[in-house]
Amino acid sequence: MLSLGHLAMIQAGQQAGWAWTHVPFRGGGPLMNDTVAGHVPPAIGTVFLMLPHVKAGTVKPMAVTGAKRHASLPDTPTLAEQASRISKPSRIGA
Repeated sequence: MLSLGHLAMIQAGQQAGWAWTHVPFRGGGPLMNDTVAGHVPPAIGTVFLMLPHVKAGTVKPMAVTGAKRHASLPDTPTLAEQASRISKPSRIGA
């Protein structure tokens, strides 16, 4: 089954010419455990899921989806600002 994050990664890869390897997880907790441990860089998840780890300095946000920057991550550019044509209404941090 595809998640919103998986679909976003597929679309980002297609539009930017990136190759991604999908690694399925049984939820955000296991994803963040493996991300913080360095087993799956990069990862995509909601800002809500990643923000505590960003604040703790254990993960670095690369981009957010959406038409504008997220209020909780004002210094993190959107994918569109980084030359991607992706703009989705949901807030996902990568």
